[in-house]
Amino acid sequence: MRPIGGLIARVTQPGFRRRAPATSQIMIDWLDIMGPVLGPRTQPQKFSAGTLTIACQGPVAMELQHLTTQLIARLNNHIGSFGENALIKRLRFVQQTTLPVAAAPRAPARKPRPAGPPPDIAGIEPGPLHDALQRLGIAIRTHRGEG
Repeated sequence: MRPIGGLIARVTQPGFRRRAPATSQIMIDWLDIMGPVLGPRTQPQKFSAGTLTIACQGPVAMELQHLTTQLIARLNNHIGSFGENALIKRLRFVQQTTLPVAAAPRAPARKPRPAGPPPDIAGIEPGPLHDALQRLGIAIRTHRGEG
């Protein structure tokens, strides 16, 4: 049996020749790095000689130009390069009319719990206040899982 560490270099080397590991990491984590607003409207294109080229739609390029310093710091921080050793030194923006739309992560759908009988509210006459207190009681029981 061979240790897996000896095989990893042979498997990953062809991929790293085409694209550096840091660039691959940026492309994989792009939505996390850029956030939910800018991530879907931008896409990293290539990285060469310290310049990261980013494709964007519409007026996003103007917004990105104002955020260049923060974006460079965020990108370098994400890949673990700091100070004078920072890999990304400049950003270049290009217009691209169509970008692939990334599926936004959605929260899992919650199944409604059975509400059970409305709670007994003694001392309050039937009316709007009584109905509101019953709905509140049902919501509290549902939240606690007592339904």
